[in-house]
Amino acid sequence: MLSGRIPRAALGVFFIAILLIAFGELRERYVYADLLRIARQADARGGISPETIRDQVVYARRIPQDRICKSDFLKAGAVILLQDLDLQNPDENYEDWASAISSVEIFLIHSLRCSPSDGNMWLRLAMVRQQIAEQPMEVARLLKLSQHYAPAEAGILKARMRFWNKLSPASLVAARATLEIDMRIICEDKTKLTYHSLPQPSKAMRSALSSNMAVQNGTWCRK
Repeated sequence: MLSGRIPRAALGVFFIAILLIAFGELRERYVYADLLRIARQADARGGISPETIRDQVVYARRIPQDRICKSDFLKAGAVILLQDLDLQNPDENYEDWASAISSVEIFLIHSLRCSPSDGNMWLRLAMVRQQIAEQPMEVARLLKLSQHYAPAEAGILKARMRFWNKLSPASLVAARATLEIDMRIICEDKTKLTYHSLPQPSKAMRSALSSNMAVQNGTWCRK
């Protein structure tokens, strides 16, 4: 009798666990439905009003608190929080800017705990840390991780190239090896990565590169 009851009890516990998981999934999808929808629209075509973005910030900030690691939630939260940060002006309202950039940093750290091989998130964290206080060795470390996990993804590589242009000479020197790898990749695959669409390389970038990788005549790659 007892041996027959144990499997049935175990089966009951199993089904209850499945129901609880399913309920939790449905609850998350319901609570974050607007966030997911608006983030998809903002990422695909833009044109989302600042008020709508700000309305979703509170939900994006809850994702780390709720320990959600689903990729679509992480992408949606990052889109909303980064767009909200772009709306802030530290010269006009430093407190709002500081709150926004702190929220982005917390969110990115959570995302990387969930998905440590996401090269885009490592890049975004480097950008945030550079805005807070540019520390050359820290920026170099984060960019190396971004390059390691996303060496030739066109969108991420282009974003890194634009970010290189914003860095101080000290950070460029600290991250020179990673910069030269990016330069090599983008110059060897001109048709796919369309390096002509990038902004002109900064003087600091040209100075940081070793002589065999020098940018000629203000362009990214040798003719």
